[in-house]
Amino acid sequence: MPFALSIGDVAGHDLQAATEMTKASSMLRALAYTADTDGPARTLSRLDQVTHGVSTAALITAMHAVLRQTTGHHWQVTLSNAGHPPPLLIPATGHPQHLNDAATPDLPLCVTPSTVRHEGQFDLHDGDTLLLYTDGLVERRGTDISESMAQLAHRAAALRSSDRPINLLLTA
Repeated sequence: MPFALSIGDVAGHDLQAATEMTKASSMLRALAYTADTDGPARTLSRLDQVTHGVSTAALITAMHAVLRQTTGHHWQVTLSNAGHPPPLLIPATGHPQHLNDAATPDLPLCVTPSTVRHEGQFDLHDGDTLLLYTDGLVERRGTDISESMAQLAHRAAALRSSDRPINLLLTA
């Protein structure tokens, strides 16, 4: 049985931004629940259409993924990226990598109701970790975003041997 993961972020830090994110999150949850066999790109496209109907003015990024168990402990991940930072795959062995190819970002949500959404796929294997995050984890004043993302990948390598992985990422 498949299940879905989503993450999103809205521009701003005020009450209006929080309200817009709450609306978009609730709509995405409802659309994903009723999606049946729709892929993540179709679900985000439907969200674009619905949010256009309620005239949200917020700039919202999101990533929506559907995971399906294949054989054993392997999962096939299909995702669609609406302007969000790429996920980070932390394999059980090997180096962490940002999944730029599988998660090429389309326009953020709410830009136009006819945005063409794309999907990417990859496999998760036993012991792998998939990290979804917002830009707040990697944006720093005076630091290039690619440098911050490289630092995140470097720190993520230590996650495999730590019993407190989130602290390693947040204390950087």
